[in-house]
Amino acid sequence: MRGGSVAQARTLVRGLALVRGKNGLSIVDEGEGLDFAVDVDDVVFDSVGNVGLVAVVDQGAFLSLDLRGLSTRLVGRAARLRATQGTIAASARACDLSGIHTGLELRALGSPGASAIGLDLSGVELLGAATNGLRCEVTDGNLIATVIKDCLLAGNGPCLGPTPLPTSGAILDLGPAVGQIFHDIERTIFYANGTGCTGNLDLSSYRPNDYLLDSNLYGFDGLPGGLVTADPGFVDPSLSTLAPHLLPGSVAIDLSSAAASTYVWGDIDCDFPIQDGASAFFEPGLDGGAACFPGTVDAGLDERRPHSLHVQPALRLGQTPKLRALGPPQAAPIRAWFLFGAPPGAPSQCPAGPELPPGFVVLGAVDLAPSTGLAELVVAVPDDPDLLGVEVGLQALFVDPSNLTVHWSRALRERIVRP
Repeated sequence: MRGGSVAQARTLVRGLALVRGKNGLSIVDEGEGLDFAVDVDDVVFDSVGNVGLVAVVDQGAFLSLDLRGLSTRLVGRAARLRATQGTIAASARACDLSGIHTGLELRALGSPGASAIGLDLSGVELLGAATNGLRCEVTDGNLIATVIKDCLLAGNGPCLGPTPLPTSGAILDLGPAVGQIFHDIERTIFYANGTGCTGNLDLSSYRPNDYLLDSNLYGFDGLPGGLVTADPGFVDPSLSTLAPHLLPGSVAIDLSSAAASTYVWGDIDCDFPIQDGASAFFEPGLDGGAACFPGTVDAGLDERRPHSLHVQPALRLGQTPKLRALGPPQAAPIRAWFLFGAPPGAPSQCPAGPELPPGFVVLGAVDLAPSTGLAELVVAVPDDPDLLGVEVGLQALFVDPSNLTVHWSRALRERIVRP
């Protein structure tokens, strides 16, 4: 994809699955310094050997790049943004930008003052990179600034020995970074980075004047603006099958002092703790949930709610994912009924009944574990290519037989994807 041919041109890339190859999608400024914009929405990079998404500005242009619902699988580097002459202003919402080598790479290079990159991350996963979840590099006189909120950086930069590599860490700054690379990090969870290492591998480049930190969870001591814990309270803490939804009692719940009304985009499930009438990122017009979910904003990808349903991992052809219902832990048994049907319309934040279209069926019922409030049901996705891309609806009904109270999860719209 070439940019800059038309001033202020905007291009939309939506709903693609790019499988195998050297690079997945390249966005390059070849115009005469003209501004352009690209929106990448609901795109999958699968088994791309080098870089999933590459954006390059080297002819003096201004690129506006908006990533939404982007996900990567078996990719060397999830994304690389490079400016040598010009500016990139990028945002990523509800994305999985995990790479085998590096997650997200920002490079503002060139002669002094020639380039700048601004990046806004919200609800983004940067998991399991051999070196860094986020790597930033500048040359003298150029700038990088990031805003990172409600994100998860986990399992990045593990060590084979006690001494980490000089380039390891969840977030790493390279070059003359002082006064040139800035990070505003809030409500973000750092988990199991630098496994087997000694020293701080969450923010190994931390500089007090260049980092603004607030309401984060860290795995290492010595950083301001948050708490230190080795156990964020995830449903599944294993890095190979990580499920970042929060169990009751997690220290991430209500960690932020920010009022719920400041939470704009919704979490990985489009759950909101904000007022009615707010817009969801994937589902415009979705109601907020202040009436039923009071409190401040949780750290990480998940906004904990009293009754919820999640799929772990995705609904992949020929595989057996788990449906996970989360309710309140208590001694008296509560049973979760798992419902399956056609995809819902626009579900509410505070459902009072079934939101799947008529004709839904019950897949099964499981009692919640008394200590965690978790119930799991394994489902088998048929290995039928005709089902690829089909959307289905899921919802959970919670019944407390001791007092006959009933609660509903939000209905989910899930797509069947390739194995």
